[in-house]
Amino acid sequence: MVPKKGSESRMTPTPARSAHVEESKASSSDSDLFAAFIARRKFFNHEQNRLQDQVDTLGRRSKWLKTCMDEQSEDGLRSAKALKTCIGKTSELQRALHDRRDKRETLKALNSEIGFLRSDETMVWNEYQNTEHELHECKQRMKSLLRQLSEESKAKGSASEQHKTTSKGKQIMS
Repeated sequence: MVPKKGSESRMTPTPARSAHVEESKASSSDSDLFAAFIARRKFFNHEQNRLQDQVDTLGRRSKWLKTCMDEQSEDGLRSAKALKTCIGKTSELQRALHDRRDKRETLKALNSEIGFLRSDETMVWNEYQNTEHELHECKQRMKSLLRQLSEESKAKGSASEQHKTTSKGKQIMS
């Protein structure tokens, strides 16, 4: 039997059905919350593992950068200081990963540190390139100055010879 529009039976649900719906909603809500919690936990665990992999990769990179730093000359001293800072930040990052309990804060800190490390790495590379460029320019200037000095000494030598011959000529004439 279909109720008519505006009939009272349609407006008020039966008490038994209402209790069943509320119980169903409550258990559904609890299971949804639990499922969301599990999903969030899996996500955070996955993110933590991913970030640990990044930290390990950064650790390997920092060791490689340290090796490069050891091979640099005195001209790369500023670059070496930046690399040491990079290595220190990586170590702090690894310690922070193991020490922190709040996963959300850990994710924020790790992302921030990774950005700093990337910018430091770029800065170090740019500094190294600038140093190489400056060294090349210095070598070019040194070559130019040596050529100029050589030309000046040749010019002074020939001027000195001319002066000697004209002096001898004057002595002979007198």
